[in-house]
Amino acid sequence: MKKINILIGLGVFLYLNLVNFSVYSNELVDTSKIFNEVELLLDSHAENFDSLWKATKLISGYNNKLKAQSLKLLGQYYYDNDLYDSAIVSFKLSSDIYLKLKDSLNYANVLRKIAIQYEYKGEYSVSEEFYHKAEKLYLKLNNKLGLANIYSDLGILLWNISEYSKALSYMDKSLIHALEIKDSMLLANLNNNKGLVYWNLGNHQKALVLFYDGLKLYEAIEDTEGASMSYNNIGLIHEQLNEYEKALEYYNKCLEIEIRLNNEDGMATTYSNISVIYNNLGDNKKALFYAQKSLSIHYKLDYRVGIAYACENISHIYLNLRNYEKALSYNDTVFAIRTKLNNKQGICTSHILYGRIYLALKNDKKAKYHFNKALSIAMDIGLLKEQIVVYENLSEIYEKIGDYKNAFANHVLYKNLSDSVYNEESIKKAAQLQYQYEYEKEKQAFELMQKRKDAIYEEEVKRHKVVSYSFIFGFVLMALLAMVILYYFFQKRKMNKILTYQKQKIKEDNKSLIELNNTKNKFFSIIAHDLRGPLGGLYNLGEYLWTSHDEFEDLERKRLLETITNNAKQTFNLVDNLLKWASSNSGNITYKPKEFIINDLVDDNCDIFMTMAESKNISIKNLLDKNIAIFADYEMINTVVRNLISNAIKFTQNEGKIEIISKTGIEDDIMIGIVDNGVGIKPEVLDSLFDLDSSYTSLGTKNEKGSGLGLKLCKEFVKKNKGRLVVESEVGVGTTFWICLPSSKS
Repeated sequence: MKKINILIGLGVFLYLNLVNFSVYSNELVDTSKIFNEVELLLDSHAENFDSLWKATKLISGYNNKLKAQSLKLLGQYYYDNDLYDSAIVSFKLSSDIYLKLKDSLNYANVLRKIAIQYEYKGEYSVSEEFYHKAEKLYLKLNNKLGLANIYSDLGILLWNISEYSKALSYMDKSLIHALEIKDSMLLANLNNNKGLVYWNLGNHQKALVLFYDGLKLYEAIEDTEGASMSYNNIGLIHEQLNEYEKALEYYNKCLEIEIRLNNEDGMATTYSNISVIYNNLGDNKKALFYAQKSLSIHYKLDYRVGIAYACENISHIYLNLRNYEKALSYNDTVFAIRTKLNNKQGICTSHILYGRIYLALKNDKKAKYHFNKALSIAMDIGLLKEQIVVYENLSEIYEKIGDYKNAFANHVLYKNLSDSVYNEESIKKAAQLQYQYEYEKEKQAFELMQKRKDAIYEEEVKRHKVVSYSFIFGFVLMALLAMVILYYFFQKRKMNKILTYQKQKIKEDNKSLIELNNTKNKFFSIIAHDLRGPLGGLYNLGEYLWTSHDEFEDLERKRLLETITNNAKQTFNLVDNLLKWASSNSGNITYKPKEFIINDLVDDNCDIFMTMAESKNISIKNLLDKNIAIFADYEMINTVVRNLISNAIKFTQNEGKIEIISKTGIEDDIMIGIVDNGVGIKPEVLDSLFDLDSSYTSLGTKNEKGSGLGLKLCKEFVKKNKGRLVVESEVGVGTTFWICLPSSKS
């Protein structure tokens, strides 16, 4: 049964994505990703067909593959809403693009969809043509799933036009591929479809076995819709066997599922079947009620096959109620639809119904005409049940007009055929004999083939033994020679590996020595230049103050003492940094992490530099949360914070401000930021700011000197604490140094 799904959110999704086309590259990023997201939106229930159409139109200008996929989805939308002509147009446009792209698989898939549309429209010859086009492509691609589906589709199409022998042939082909690819859903569908063919042919036993096999498969894969279809079909068999209560039980099971799934197509079919049961039970009121419910839904869905079936039921009911005018009217509708669809079995049953109505109206001539028409079709396509009904009614007509010879002849045909069709044991036995015969035939053929293979194999074994023994000795000698060669080869490769390792080790040692030498040179350079200058200044100021002590006033003496103090502090910091840097490079500093509150450490350093900051009217604000705990070496982090605050004061103008802030980084790291609104750092300097080889230093806003060593030491200490030191700066705006450290939690 066809399940109606509305492609709801597709239009909105595609339209919005294409309006913002700049987000994608020239290839719309990743087409498959877009359509995967579209699939997820199919159940969103936000109706916007207009956007779907616009999106399809927009896509057409950018990417042929995307356009083809979009048109295919649009065609599916039309199909699910029973707009078969519109679906055909979209699918054909999509197939043309796939043909140009030489995408054979998608081209075949779309051809199959086109065939399905024509089948629903009742244009069976056109439908069959497209199915065969798709079949050729699947054969060329050796696509077993495609072949399994196409043969199943052809079987259903031929069943619809009452070509039962061909239908079974195609279904058997589909079964071979379905078993090979282990497609449980397709196997279940094939069981149901083959069962329907045998039901039409009057082989109830075979049909019932297939329906139950299908039901087991549907239950195994938890397909409730498929199980519903099986219940319906099993009900059909019980109905044919006049087991009406049992049939009604299965129809009600089917109806319960269809109502739960809100499947109107399935509900309509089941209502029709329930109507037939009540008609057979003589409850015309209930029969008419269910038949009219079925007809109402089929008209809503514009499903002509269903409309014909429901009208046929209503015609039967009005025949029982002796309302022959309405019975004829409804059967006229049935006959017109089935003639247009070329449904031979349906046309046959319509002729039988005409015959019964005219027989009730005592118009034997018209009744005989329609029964003979029905008989001709039934004999042509092998409809045994219909032949039985016709022979029975023709016998009755000939008896009424006094033609006892023909009456007797038709009665004999009726009786013989009835016994043949409804003798289930005979059918079962015949089927078993046929299958046994085929099995034995295949078994014999297999055994003969196996004997031939065994004889050929024995000859091959003998020949190989003679050849093998001839080469064994030579092979052993060659193997020994190869082993000797391999031994020397591996020995040589081993020595090469050792030499390569030694060369690499020497290269690494040379690199380490160069780095150590550069470090030593840098260390002595700082001692010779940066340390000598401040110490010389201190010496000169001290001597000047000592020799001219009496010449200075108190205010000037105080200013000189402040200068000496600041120089001494800078010198102390430089010496402290030098010693720690030297210790770090020599490996004498031990990493001793512990958990502590970073706010306390920052407060202590702010207090240390408060006097220095006040001399430039710079405000220092600690904005850290008082409970931020980190896991690090206290002394190392203290050195880092002290250097960074000192630098911030150094490069911030008078009346400036410095703030210490925090935020949470990736993986719950704590980020401590020292933010100033000072002069900033030039972009070209940022890249080499932490390099040991860089000799860049700059004066502070009051010509404060520095060695450039502090930042390098900061980076090294932060790295030892499993953290990162990041700098953000803009000239004229200010600088932020971020210390990223593990939290106590992490």
